[in-house]
Amino acid sequence: HSDPDKYWDNGKNPDEQKAIRYFLKNNTFVFIALHKDAVAKIHKYYGNNCMVHILNNGVDQQLYVPTLEKRENIRAELGIDKSAFVMGHVGRFMDMKNHGFLLEIFQRIQKQRPDAMLCLVGEGELKEQTITKAKELGLLIVPADSFGAKGWVRLATCVSPDLIKRSIPAFEKIAKLYNL
Repeated sequence: HSDPDKYWDNGKNPDEQKAIRYFLKNNTFVFIALHKDAVAKIHKYYGNNCMVHILNNGVDQQLYVPTLEKRENIRAELGIDKSAFVMGHVGRFMDMKNHGFLLEIFQRIQKQRPDAMLCLVGEGELKEQTITKAKELGLLIVPADSFGAKGWVRLATCVSPDLIKRSIPAFEKIAKLYNL
């Protein structure tokens, strides 16, 4: 999943590289890559003779095929209006994921779609920085452990009084969850 260039380019992490070369020399190391581009990068650092296997997605994707029923149930559970435009991103809060740019794009989208919502899921060293940037952009942040998993953050901009009224049941659920 990680980019080999990030860890090994220009002599980075020499102890790790030394250990991998030892295992490669003794034929006890097999790389696992998620796609052909990753295989090419591994070969770049360790030669074409090292063993690399591509691991296909082991998730049963049929479990996640969207249906109108699933969509409506999840939106009802989260207190999201049926007509709202919802964007999502699942990933570690780190530079490589570029959450700051995502927030800027979302801010533009919401100017065109005031009902737009952005759900960010994840943990990481830049989570607090991302939340700070969201505030600077005028986005409302609601911590959302109740949205299905720890680490969710739900974002929206300042919205119309009507949307606030429609959101009250969701805020009541959150308040109850946190004993407020």
